[in-house]
Amino acid sequence: MKKPTYVLLGSLLLFVIIYFILVQKEKKTFSPGKVENFLQLDSASVNRIEFKKYDTRLVFQKINQQWHMIEPDSYRADKGALGQLLSMTSRLEVGELISSNQEKQFLFQVDTLMGTGINFVAGEKLLASLVIGKLSDDYLHVYLRKTDSDDVYLAPEILNRIANRKITQWRNRAIFIFDPAQVNEIELNQGKDKFKLTRQDTLWQLSQYPYRESSVADGEAVEDYVKTLKEMRADNFARTPEIEDVDFQKFDLLLKFTFLDGHQERLFATRRDEEDNRYLVKTDQDKSVFILFEHNFKRLAKKFKDFLPKEET
Repeated sequence: MKKPTYVLLGSLLLFVIIYFILVQKEKKTFSPGKVENFLQLDSASVNRIEFKKYDTRLVFQKINQQWHMIEPDSYRADKGALGQLLSMTSRLEVGELISSNQEKQFLFQVDTLMGTGINFVAGEKLLASLVIGKLSDDYLHVYLRKTDSDDVYLAPEILNRIANRKITQWRNRAIFIFDPAQVNEIELNQGKDKFKLTRQDTLWQLSQYPYRESSVADGEAVEDYVKTLKEMRADNFARTPEIEDVDFQKFDLLLKFTFLDGHQERLFATRRDEEDNRYLVKTDQDKSVFILFEHNFKRLAKKFKDFLPKEET
């Protein structure tokens, strides 16, 4: 091999060595390893969560241990969805440091215009604040930064999916929220089939309108029904056009709950027309109007005969 060839190969080898040295140096500079507990957030202290993207603002407030959406409208919030967000952010682990250049924030969409800003608040104190940007090229991570920092990191992509839920995905689909042990009486009104179930000590009494006489009900059937009411979730939320001109006083079903402390709650269910297999449902607890498909509605619309004691065989 000629001498110039050796010189050329030696120069190439030297270039490769220098390149790898620089790459490793850059990795050491911009990849300090994983950062655990990135936000140092005490999730138990959080009683307010604020989202902001573009001109949209979404605010949740914990009131008497129950989460409520208070902006842009007032609804019960999904405790599970917010709990998932708090669990994720309180133990958030980020990876590679991507950039510390403020001018490049728009490239990762972690600027205040394009990013999704989230504030975690306790009382009037801001506990943590971050901006979530776009997905990385591998779609497995999302860019983010603390609001008061220019450092941009990579975090698991699931955080993006949690933080950018649609408004309806933050709302609570529970039809009723109550303590089954506090229910003293349930009255069902379906026109001609009107009756009530009353708790007396450890037994449930069954009485048909006009409630002059009562008999012992099938206690197991009643307890199963109360459990169904407690666990019932809406199939969807009604939109404004779907509830225009709907008169809930012309109901297919009226449920009335009386609790041990004497207060009452009502549930109204109706359809827009007889051929519709979707029922519009509203309660006194929340201004949400829920949608229940017919198979779920039938779980609510029990008949008098369903609570009669089973015949012994």
